[in-house]
Amino acid sequence: MRRALSLAVLLGACRSEPPASAPATASTPPGATQSTPPSAAALPTAPAPPTPETLAEGTPTQLAALNGAKAALAAGKDREALALFREAMEGGMTGTSVSAALAAAELLSARGRDAEALELYRQLVSRAQLIPEVQFTAARFFWTHGDDKSAQNALEAALMVQPDFLPAWRLLGMAQARAGKKTEAGRTLTEYELRLGRIVRRSADSSIAAGERLGALVMLSMLDDDRGVEALVKALKDPDAGLRAAVADMLADESAPEALAGLAEAALAEKDPDVRLHLAAQLARARAHARAETASPLPGLPRPPVAPSSGAP
Repeated sequence: MRRALSLAVLLGACRSEPPASAPATASTPPGATQSTPPSAAALPTAPAPPTPETLAEGTPTQLAALNGAKAALAAGKDREALALFREAMEGGMTGTSVSAALAAAELLSARGRDAEALELYRQLVSRAQLIPEVQFTAARFFWTHGDDKSAQNALEAALMVQPDFLPAWRLLGMAQARAGKKTEAGRTLTEYELRLGRIVRRSADSSIAAGERLGALVMLSMLDDDRGVEALVKALKDPDAGLRAAVADMLADESAPEALAGLAEAALAEKDPDVRLHLAAQLARARAHARAETASPLPGLPRPPVAPSSGAP
């Protein structure tokens, strides 16, 4: 499943392990004379790469341009959308500018302008070294265009920052296998299976906070793996109403029959009237999304059995 999720929510999910520490600096070589270091104020300070936690929110100008780009894209005005995405990328690196750059690169690639998309992805990989979603999205582009080395580098960077970023483990194993690194690929995909199992169990663990379960489900929603859909469908029965509504949002972009059937059954069984309306809306959205991808029949909202009339034989 490829999900257009909020950058902040997505990148803050499932951080079960801390990032690796920075490598130690080399000591002074034997026999070398160590001079007195200058004062801290005299040293030029390079800006640290942004992380999901330190990435600033977009400026009003950036946000307006991004919203305009989304509206133009929905209306089929690609040229106008691309110009507005580029406008949203200006004015400093923020969450909005990063989102706009990713959207622009995806649009360029979808329209066959791969060279321009590649340039954007390479800029993003360099500037957003500590943002796993950026590294993964760029890696996916590199991999689909045959650049296994760049894909592996970006995926390893994503996993260094966020070890439970499941999609990166899976794609890294595939890239290693295609590059002929069968032993490494086997280890990577085994690690993927182990982490996937832990996150699936966490997503259904009622003993932890709803926010933690939601974080696990957000990560599962990104997977191109049937077990991710299965976990999301099960979560439609979670005791937390807000979580059920959030899961419906994730499933609305799915065209898998299991997702559509799960949403339909959940809408019928939901007791909370507000959540029931939300589920029905997301089911309609999922059906529309599926129609755009396939002409196969879609499951409808289940109807309760009709009791026989008193005069029936």
